[in-house]
Amino acid sequence: MIPKSNGPNSIASNPIILTIQNCIDELNRISSEKDQIMAEGVAIHESLNAIEDLMKVQAKEKSKETVFEEYVQRYKTHFAKNEEKEAQRQEISKTIA
Repeated sequence: MIPKSNGPNSIASNPIILTIQNCIDELNRISSEKDQIMAEGVAIHESLNAIEDLMKVQAKEKSKETVFEEYVQRYKTHFAKNEEKEAQRQEISKTIA
């Protein structure tokens, strides 16, 4: 038998509903932060001085390997933030499921 509802207030105070709502709010916050990280990543890409770096390689002021490693480190450092947010998102999704 289905229990009788106490009206709309019973739904709003249901701990399961509150937990899901909090998780959804947290997911929205994480999504916003991930969007910001991606926008910052695009800005990093747009601000690369690749031509200048290639000219330094050509002039033998820098090695190809050094330039490549600098770029790799720059991107890895930045996008590690995204991996952290993705791990948080997955944990919260488990709570909802």
